[in-house]
Amino acid sequence: PWGQKQDKALEDQSDACAPSGEKLLPIVEAFPGSGRLFLGDVGGRLPAPSPTEKPTDAPTGAPYDGLRCSQGQAMGNRIGSTLARISGGAMIGGAIALAQPSPAFTPLQQLIITGDCVGCDLQGQVLSNLELPAANLDRANLQAADLRATSLTRATLRQAILDGANATGATLSQVDATELSAQGTNFTDATLTKGNFDQGDLQSAILHDIYALEATFQGTDLTGADLSAASLIRAVLGDAVLVDADLRDTDLYLANLLRADLTGANLQGADLTQARLLRANLTGANLTDAVLRDADLRRATLDGTIFCRTTMPDGSQNDADCPTTPQPDGA
Repeated sequence: PWGQKQDKALEDQSDACAPSGEKLLPIVEAFPGSGRLFLGDVGGRLPAPSPTEKPTDAPTGAPYDGLRCSQGQAMGNRIGSTLARISGGAMIGGAIALAQPSPAFTPLQQLIITGDCVGCDLQGQVLSNLELPAANLDRANLQAADLRATSLTRATLRQAILDGANATGATLSQVDATELSAQGTNFTDATLTKGNFDQGDLQSAILHDIYALEATFQGTDLTGADLSAASLIRAVLGDAVLVDADLRDTDLYLANLLRADLTGANLQGADLTQARLLRANLTGANLTDAVLRDADLRRATLDGTIFCRTTMPDGSQNDADCPTTPQPDGA
């Protein structure tokens, strides 16, 4: 049968590729019925063979004649070193020697190799320092996962769960994370440039010192979130909930905060130059040392808002709520 023929061809090839006669078990996709995995290119997929090389009844993605040892070399660190770590194997000349055959992928292996892990359960998994460009993690469970310094550029995380995850220093540029749940997630120093986080739940998330140029948080719940020292230049936060959020020293230049709820938010030292705050709710917000030059505050709610050394839209300074200096006796 075709499958047995290809399995034998791979076994012969494995012998040829392995130094000192050590058996290499190829790694990328479980071969039907063989209990082994095989090597592919960096993306985890082999080039599609011509019809003459692979019969029409062959399983999709199965190995075929012409697989070269050099393809194992081409896998690179992203797959090789990671699979060696998670499979209990060792790197040999750019390929991997597994401790034993594996009949199926774990969700983490599936993600690393195929980049497609819709609905996967990755709770508590270690994904730190991985390169996962354009990965599909829609509806994936990443609660308490370790995503430190992980690169997820252009990934999709729609309706994914990242509650309690550690994404310190992660790259989430141009991601589609619509309806993401990331309550209490640590995004310190992460890059979120042009990412879409609309309609998400980021309550109590730590977004300190993030770089989020032109990122969108339309309608996102950021209640109690720490956005201090964040760069949110030209970010879209329309209808966002920022109640009691920490926005100290945050750069909101040209940010869109249309109808945003900033009740009780701490905006001390924030730069809101040319920000759009039309119909925003700033009840009880602290604007001490904030800069609102040329900002749009039309129809904004300013009940109990604290103004002290605040630069107003017209360039004037508002000291209405600065603490009064006690006068010495007899003055």
